[in-house]
Amino acid sequence: MKSRSGILLLCLLCCISCVSKKKYLALETAYNHLEEQKIHQYKTIDTLKWEKQQQSVKIETLQRDTARLRNLWRESRKDLERVQNHLTSSKKELNEQIHALQRRDTSIHDCQTLCQSYSDSIQSILDAAVFSFGLLLELDSGYRETKLSIEERNVVLNIPENFFFTPNNRNFISTKGKEMLKLVTELYQKYPTIRIEVTAPILRDLPLNTMKEQMDREGMRTAAICRSLLTEHQIPPDRLHSGLFLVSRETEEHTANRILIRISLDMTPVFEAVKNL
Repeated sequence: MKSRSGILLLCLLCCISCVSKKKYLALETAYNHLEEQKIHQYKTIDTLKWEKQQQSVKIETLQRDTARLRNLWRESRKDLERVQNHLTSSKKELNEQIHALQRRDTSIHDCQTLCQSYSDSIQSILDAAVFSFGLLLELDSGYRETKLSIEERNVVLNIPENFFFTPNNRNFISTKGKEMLKLVTELYQKYPTIRIEVTAPILRDLPLNTMKEQMDREGMRTAAICRSLLTEHQIPPDRLHSGLFLVSRETEEHTANRILIRISLDMTPVFEAVKNL
């Protein structure tokens, strides 16, 4: 009986020993596994710390880059605003220049139209004057010494003084002279834009006293003709001009003791239009 109990005890101890060894081995394996996990977790923590540090560096770099980009964006925006302001002002100036050029083109066109109109008017006046005066000079032999010519688009009547005045009468115009002035007036009434100039040539080479005497005489006679046109024929003062001019020697066109009546178109509107371009 005792031997049987001893054998059972021995078997029990063997079984217990075997179980404990298995548990020990399992526990040891679990411990080792935990240690490995712990080591792995430490490595993971170090890796995460390193990655966190790298991320922090990247974040700081990104923050610096973001700040720099913001500054660049602000500067670019300011530059863009300056460029837009410059473009706006340039566009405004360009539009003003375009409008100025358009106005200038319009003015040039108007001036060309005005010049063409005046050119046509000049030709009409020349034709009418040549016809009227030429007809008068051909029909009446008393006008034989009167010369009709065209000078630079002007109708010039070269008339002897004795045609208007007798040697003893410096102020009263003769009948033929009045008829000539009436024809001038009719031409003005037909073309109110013409200018009438009454002038007389004075020889430059005369002695001083003789020249002064001639200037006084011619001045009185041109004034008498102008006075007749103003009072008897109602020519406006701004359409009528008178004066004297000196010539160095007598020529066929400019001879002493003659009076020139020059009829021309007033080009002042054309000059003003050209000046205002």
